[in-house]
Amino acid sequence: MDLDKILKDDLKALEKEKTGLYNRLRSILDDSAFVDRVRERYPELPMAPNLRCGAWYVDPSWEQVIGEPVYFKSTDGHFNNWDFNTRRANIHLLPVIERGKGLVLVDSTRRGKRLPDALAKTVPIWCSVINRTIARRYTIPTFDTALSTPSYAVSPSEHSQIEARLDAWTERLLSSTFEIPRLSKPLRPIWVTPAASTLPPLSGELEFLPIICLSASEHVPEGIERRHGYCYVQGSGDDHEMWSRGLTPSELWKNVEQIRRTGEEDMPGVVDSLVSGAETVQVSTSWIPITRAHSRIMLASTPAPNPSDSNIPTIYVTTSVPESTSSISIMLLPISQGKAGQKQFMEALPRAIQFAARNLEDTSRTPMRVAGESELDAALGIAMVLLEALFDSNGVYIGQVEKRGASRFLYPLVLISDLVKPAVCRTYQTKHPNAP
Repeated sequence: MDLDKILKDDLKALEKEKTGLYNRLRSILDDSAFVDRVRERYPELPMAPNLRCGAWYVDPSWEQVIGEPVYFKSTDGHFNNWDFNTRRANIHLLPVIERGKGLVLVDSTRRGKRLPDALAKTVPIWCSVINRTIARRYTIPTFDTALSTPSYAVSPSEHSQIEARLDAWTERLLSSTFEIPRLSKPLRPIWVTPAASTLPPLSGELEFLPIICLSASEHVPEGIERRHGYCYVQGSGDDHEMWSRGLTPSELWKNVEQIRRTGEEDMPGVVDSLVSGAETVQVSTSWIPITRAHSRIMLASTPAPNPSDSNIPTIYVTTSVPESTSSISIMLLPISQGKAGQKQFMEALPRAIQFAARNLEDTSRTPMRVAGESELDAALGIAMVLLEALFDSNGVYIGQVEKRGASRFLYPLVLISDLVKPAVCRTYQTKHPNAP
C-alpha cells in the first residue's frame, strides 16, 4: 500500500471540496443568515460589505445596505505592514456614519483566524486616525482618540506598535486635500463573530458612533468542516476567481432562491447558465459625455465595438480580443476580471494615454470614446486616468503626460473588481465635487 499516494489523493480530495462551487455557495448562504441576524438586531444602522469578499454575504436588496463602496484592505493591517493609506481613506463613509449613527461593516476570512486583518486592525487604525484628525482640525480636546483593538486578535505588543504610528498617519491625513467633516461623536469599532453568544446592546444614548466589524464566517479547524449534505468552507467568498465560474455577488443574490434549490451535481450547470445569461443581457450603448472635460471623452458599456463606428476613436476594454474587430481608430485592451487584471490594467495605461492624446490633439475629430463589455469593468478607470493625465482641473485638454509628469495619476485608486465603478466614481467625485 502506497501511503504517500493515499495521502496525496486525500489532500487533493480535500482541496477539491474547499474549491467546490456547491460547498462554497452553501457556506456563503449559511454565513449570510448570521449577517441577516445581525442586521435585524441593529435595524437602524446602515450596512456595507467590505470589498471584495464581503459582498458575497450581503443581500443588496436589504434596506440598510448602502450604495457606497467600502475598501479596508487586510494588507494595511498585516503585522509590521500597518498603515493608514490615503488611497483607501474611505472619507466618503463619514457622512453615512453620522446620519446613520454608526455602521455595520461585513467581511470574512479564511482558516486560522476569527477576524480578517481588515476588521481586526485596518478599521481600528482608520477609526483612531479619523478621530485624531477631527480632534485636531476642530479643536475638540475631549474627543476620544484611543486605539481599540480586539485582544484575542491583536497582542499588547502589536497594539503598542500600531499606537506609536498613529500620530504620523494623522499628520498625513491632515496635510492631504481631503475635507474631513466634523462628527458629533468619535468612531469606535466593535467586533462581532458567529462565536458570540450574544450581540452587544447598542440602546440608549451612546458616547460614540459604533462601527460594527462583522466577520461573517465561523472559525473552524483547518478552515473546513463536514456538515449534513455539504462541507462548510470558512471564508468562502474570498478569492472567488478560484471557484465562482464567473458568478458575481450581484448575480448570486438575483438568483438566490434558484441556487438554494440546486443540488451539488447540477450547481455548475446552473451557475454557467446564469453567467451566460448575464453576459448576453443587452446593455445600453448610449454614450455619456463627461461634461467636466467639455464632452471630449464619452463613456458607455457595450458588448462589442460597433463596426459602423470604425472611424471614431475608441478605447475598448475587453476580457478577450474579438478577432473580427480591427481598426486604427479602435484600441482593444484585454484586461481580465479580478486580481489577475490589475497588472494588465497598469501595463495598458501608457498605451491608452498615448492613443487618446494622439486623437484628442485633433480638435476637429469626434469625442474620444471609452467603453467596456460591462458597466462595472475597468473602462471607467481608464477614463479617469485620461482625465488626470491629459486635462487640467478645469477640464481643458493640455496634452500628453510628458508635459506635466505622472504624479497625479490615479493608478492605485482603480479597483479591478465587480464593484469598480462605484469605487472609482466616489474617488473622482471626492477630488472633483462639481464633476458629473
